[in-house]
Amino acid sequence: MIKVILFDLGGVVTETKFDDVLIKYGSEYGWNLAQLRDKIFGEEYFLLLKGQLTLDEFIVYLAKSVDNVMIEDLRRFVDEYYHAELVREEVREIILKLKWNFKVALITNDIGRLYYKLVELDLLGLFDEVINSYQVGFCKPDIEIYKYALKKFKVEGKECLYIDNNDKSLESAKELGIKVIKFKDTLKLEEELKNLELF
Repeated sequence: MIKVILFDLGGVVTETKFDDVLIKYGSEYGWNLAQLRDKIFGEEYFLLLKGQLTLDEFIVYLAKSVDNVMIEDLRRFVDEYYHAELVREEVREIILKLKWNFKVALITNDIGRLYYKLVELDLLGLFDEVINSYQVGFCKPDIEIYKYALKKFKVEGKECLYIDNNDKSLESAKELGIKVIKFKDTLKLEEELKNLELF
């Protein structure tokens, strides 16, 4: 019996526009996008997500690692990139309905500014619990973050449902017996929740 439902943020609760921002800045400043992607999503990025690097330290690292990039421009880029998300209102409605019968939590990787993003997106208070990689020291798809979630709610894997659009994250959760749904679109999510008799 499902007691807890975990939602990913970017790509599920929100629609992301990250690539648009990357292309915009690449064009405006003449940045090498392939090089920038490699540096952004390297080992240091995962240290940032786990709270082992501050955002300022990460930006300084990027400025030293990527050609022709000024720290001031990087700060603007990171800020715009981070906030390039729009709430899927239909998913918000699904969460509000689910909250009548289940504990609903957000489980997300973040760079240490999640509170402000949730305020901006008007998502603060929507979830019963927020599990933030930057605070707990584990980031998806590390299985430890899912162990943390189960312990937090005092449930077994079979009592938990996890909704994400990332295959690696879903696979990690499944290893703990967590039921998973791969998010494709809102209608498909409603259909799968109904098939599980949760909606």
